[in-house]
Amino acid sequence: MYNTKKILILCNTLRKFNVYNMVLINIIEFKSMLKELKILYKVGIYKNIKTVWNNYFNIILREVYNIIYH
Repeated sequence: MYNTKKILILCNTLRKFNVYNMVLINIIEFKSMLKELKILYKVGIYKNIKTVWNNYFNIILREVYNIIYH
């Protein structure tokens, strides 16, 4: 659902609102979390990484929205 190009477009837009760094840090943290999930996926413990990605990214978007508009 969300690919790298969309993330970069989002980050470029957010730079105007001074939340670019926060989002970038969250994405970097998520990538390390995703690596751990992939390891779990390989041993068959966790099989729905895409849902986790969508939920995590929606949380980031909600946080950014709150910062910008509240």
